[in-house]
Amino acid sequence: MIAFVKGIDPEIPENRITEALNKVGLDVINVTRLNRKDDNTPTSTIKVTFKDANNPNTFIHTGLQADSMHFNAEAAPQNK
Repeated sequence: MIAFVKGIDPEIPENRITEALNKVGLDVINVTRLNRKDDNTPTSTIKVTFKDANNPNTFIHTGLQADSMHFNAEAAPQNK
């Protein structure tokens, strides 16, 4: 199960996001910062993969709290 967070400062590392999510009881498999296709530079969008199917729903409702900042989470688009 996947969710996305946009607008994350590039100076906030993925491991700090993983720690913040684990701290609130969300079981995270992987946190990845997406890169631009053209020059492969990091973007402000983070992809979060969860072990439990309920975790993305909880995450979308509560958002991410990291470094005293709050970020809204979005559901991954459904494949058609």
